[in-house]
Amino acid sequence: MHGNELDLSLIRKSHDFLGSIRLSEEPYTKEVKFLYAPNHTDTEALEGIFKIVERACASAPGDQLVKAFLEVNVLCRTRAQSEEESDMTFAAYVERMKRYPADAVLAALKAWPERNTFVPSWHELRVEIERHCWTRIRVRDALAEVIKKRKMT
Repeated sequence: MHGNELDLSLIRKSHDFLGSIRLSEEPYTKEVKFLYAPNHTDTEALEGIFKIVERACASAPGDQLVKAFLEVNVLCRTRAQSEEESDMTFAAYVERMKRYPADAVLAALKAWPERNTFVPSWHELRVEIERHCWTRIRVRDALAEVIKKRKMT
């Protein structure tokens, strides 16, 4: 198998696994916990599933994020800033956007000018991004926690 090919048996295992887990959202914390993770799923398979989910959470390259955010700034109204402030703003947004899956960030940025007049605050943009990827990120984090716990025992 080549590095870029996916193991089909692992995909089947991941489908079976993800179909059999139960997630619970803890109120106010946005924390997801596995209520039931099948014990018959071995740690190696869980690690493979984690890699698949993690790939789905990969961020976009910085230059792509800058270009997409620049388009929002061109299409929406923004407050007057010096060049230095503008550079700092872009750097801060890009660093934060890198924490999220590429497709979620780019979808949020593309949709923003269609529904809004002003450039989003970070909070507004984060809410929009997380709307697209909240479950995926929480499943990734919960899988990492299960794997860590299994390795400790």
